[in-house]
Amino acid sequence: MNLTSIELFLSKLKHLHKSYGIKGLKVQSYEYTDYDNEISLLHCCIDKTDIENEKLKTTFKTLFEKEYFELLHPTLNIPTRAVFSCDNELCGFKDYNKILFFIDENNEHPWLLVQENVFAYILITQDEFLGLKYLNEPLTEHYKWILWLCLSNLPKIVQNITAKDLVYQDRKFALSFANPRPYHYFMDDLLWYERLYLQNALVLDEPMFLKHPAMKCIQDTSRLKIRPALFISRSNDFLETQITSFQQTGFKTLLNTEWGGGFRNV
Repeated sequence: MNLTSIELFLSKLKHLHKSYGIKGLKVQSYEYTDYDNEISLLHCCIDKTDIENEKLKTTFKTLFEKEYFELLHPTLNIPTRAVFSCDNELCGFKDYNKILFFIDENNEHPWLLVQENVFAYILITQDEFLGLKYLNEPLTEHYKWILWLCLSNLPKIVQNITAKDLVYQDRKFALSFANPRPYHYFMDDLLWYERLYLQNALVLDEPMFLKHPAMKCIQDTSRLKIRPALFISRSNDFLETQITSFQQTGFKTLLNTEWGGGFRNV
């Protein structure tokens, strides 16, 4: 098996500024209009704040309910599969800022995305370091923080990743709702779980603020952990619905073992 492309990719990630010609926090935007794939569709909907886009919802519902998580390469449009995931814990939280690594079946085109409250804030391919156009032009304060986290910690993270970790393989995934920040749990992760009707998707059985009754939870630490949040939506109606649910059901009920609240329900 030829691992040269993956090894070169890891080598570039260890020196992001030099490898991709980044000066400070100025990075190139992902020009979604130039491509036709899942990421370009997502970035288009983010740019237009089109949260009810039916094609977006159908596309990602299908992706999240599959056995393996697969996307077209964001710039080459070739099929790739997620094979490795990890946390960027520099932000002070686990299960919040995630990095997903992808590869094609020939192990020639590795790439990664950075996921937080937007599914693909940052895209890094073999040749380009690309940012979300909506926040990158002009560069917002929050996005500066996202970029700084990636540029500061990714070179350290990849020190512990080998080329064999990133080869094309049958690595299954499940949705993760272990987000330690309550607002983002409800308004990002749980919102998209309901918006996409993900009752058929597998969910990791982890501590979470509220275990939705429809969740199909499994215990399997070998699976990739992927958050379902696609992009930020300030839906007050959804938040009010969740608050009402809490009030009607009662905190005591939500904290019992049937709902699986655990120590984070405070």
